[in-house]
Amino acid sequence: MTVDANSGTEDEVQARLFKHFLQHKNLAGRIFYHYCSMETFRVICETKALRYSDINMMNDVTEYAWGYRVFEDAATRLLKLDPKPSGLQGVDVPFFDDVDKVMSPMQLFLHPVMCSFSKNPDVLSQWRSYADDGRGVAIGFTADCFAKMPVSLMNVEYDHEKQLTEMADILAALYDVERSGGHKRGEDFDGMCKEVAMYKLAFKNPAFFEEQEVRSLHLLQVKRDEGAITLFDPGGWLSSRENEVAGQPVKFRTRDGFIVPFVDIPFVVGKQNQPIAEVWLGPKNENADGNIMYLMNNNGFSGYQLKRSAASYR
Repeated sequence: MTVDANSGTEDEVQARLFKHFLQHKNLAGRIFYHYCSMETFRVICETKALRYSDINMMNDVTEYAWGYRVFEDAATRLLKLDPKPSGLQGVDVPFFDDVDKVMSPMQLFLHPVMCSFSKNPDVLSQWRSYADDGRGVAIGFTADCFAKMPVSLMNVEYDHEKQLTEMADILAALYDVERSGGHKRGEDFDGMCKEVAMYKLAFKNPAFFEEQEVRSLHLLQVKRDEGAITLFDPGGWLSSRENEVAGQPVKFRTRDGFIVPFVDIPFVVGKQNQPIAEVWLGPKNENADGNIMYLMNNNGFSGYQLKRSAASYR
């Protein structure tokens, strides 16, 4: 194991254990690209909002399940260690069962919705899959945009061995803390298990490596009232933790015959807040620059750069 759960402040330990959660203070100058059709681009410009959809209904059918398999494999790896380091003395299957009891039913209480971005603005597979077969755009959002939204940013890890090592480090640290505290299985234990449940969303099938994805996550709540269950957006805190924003209406659409819940989360646009730094036109996008500029300028956007894909695709 590579992480000492008792080394450093709580924030430092969290940063080492959950390193794929991106800290806004470290993202100055970064741009993340949202591939989409021209129609979606128009809607984003006019509504000044991004759509966060049910994570279970993404293109990768194993989206939510992949990280759970990483958890199972990492737990098995720790159980098989021989000899075990001092912090793992006594670790057993019942401990991981207790972790699983908190993790597995998470979606019965908290329901993740997500909007996807890429670190690369000009990837042919992205144009083909997410931007109307190259006719759309890749919108480059500044990292500061997300600091003003009630969302978390997560860098996706595709290397399976790194996934297993990171998850094993987290589980080992969790066990060490519980062992040192007398295995009370209290609120702190539940809280960290829930963090693990969210963090496993950073792990994705290596086949999708080319996407270079950064995920923006938001959590809906599952409400139960007189036998009825509904989804509710409680809103959330901004990255500064100084301001809390209200939730948005939960809506539904159909995709390939499936019902998909979503929320449209606003972003801030103003003289001092220009969230779009770049707009890349796809390899089959024949719009003149003026078409894009009129749409954006009429809706309050400025200071952006227009670029065109270098992909030779028709």
